[in-house]
Amino acid sequence: MTVADTTRPSPASDRLLHALPRFESLGRDCEFGFVLNALDYRKGQYFRWILGDWESLLTVVQNDFEGSFQRENLVVAPQNDLMILDQATGASYHSGPIADDAGKPLHWKDGPEAQHRIYESERGKHHYLIRMFREGMAQSDRCYVLKVNNCIGDRAQPWVDALRLGRPGERRRLVVVAEADEAHPAGEIVKVMPGVYNARIRHFGSPNVAHPVMEDWVPVLERMLDLD
Repeated sequence: MTVADTTRPSPASDRLLHALPRFESLGRDCEFGFVLNALDYRKGQYFRWILGDWESLLTVVQNDFEGSFQRENLVVAPQNDLMILDQATGASYHSGPIADDAGKPLHWKDGPEAQHRIYESERGKHHYLIRMFREGMAQSDRCYVLKVNNCIGDRAQPWVDALRLGRPGERRRLVVVAEADEAHPAGEIVKVMPGVYNARIRHFGSPNVAHPVMEDWVPVLERMLDLD
């Protein structure tokens, strides 16, 4: 069953569909990646299928990916045995078939003779996605979407610096998305500082992030198009 079979998509405007190349996921998990899939936008992005807390993901950007995905730091992710945990960065990545138990040194199921070939293939994908991220960093109109448990508020300044937000003449912004609560209704978007906004949606995906609630996501994405 595909994601399209299990979500209830909300009609997206032509304006939003044409603007999707300007959106980029920053994680915390894969939900926004599935949102983009449901809108039929599938171009690779570095953080689209990554799992990690926002502090770890921020560090990856601040360090310009230095030291990431080195084989000696890779283990089977404790939270998901279909993912690789990079112990140097705290980020987890999807990979090919993994053979060992969570937290153990990484081996793929193809056997020892294929280990180097598989790692080099995975590293090649990693470097390609880094290149895609850097190309996005060079664009003057970019909307980064970061999913969190609670909006980060004035703690966003390190993201402003790392993503080079708020520069004159550019529309580069970060939208931090959390679930709505009594004080912050669904659909609310509040400017925190130049280039940074907190947004609220009614529900994140349930029972898992592979099933995003599109009628919650799409109206907020439409409003993101008008953020400065």
